[in-house]
Amino acid sequence: MGVTTNRELAKRGYERFNRGDLDFVLDQCSDDISWEDAAEMPDARVYSGPDEVRSFLASFDRHWEELIFEPEEIVESGDSLLILCRVVGKGKASGATVEQRVIHVWDFADGRAQRARTFFDRERAERAAGIRTMADPR
Repeated sequence: MGVTTNRELAKRGYERFNRGDLDFVLDQCSDDISWEDAAEMPDARVYSGPDEVRSFLASFDRHWEELIFEPEEIVESGDSLLILCRVVGKGKASGATVEQRVIHVWDFADGRAQRARTFFDRERAERAAGIRTMADPR
């Protein structure tokens, strides 16, 4: 049975990414996929198209012996998903274990991921996803 909702697609995408299956992840993306780094990241940039997004995701292996994204909460807003992820990694050079929370906002069109944005600030992520917050009821 195929994936039928954006939520199911996202869950399966994280599972497959964690197993190293970039082919599956990119097969679920549109031809005009873009991935935006969190603005707080040094040298933050936007990766455009399947080839750039693949190179970006594959680059994690250079620095991480292990890197796992565990979705802890998924909030739907129209064709967007806000996904709060616990990220656990083990550095290749240091062997140190790192744990961080990030928020991905995924935008979908025609059942395929079209845009991914990374945030560290939940309120900014909610605004990007079109979610009304108590602090910003609009």
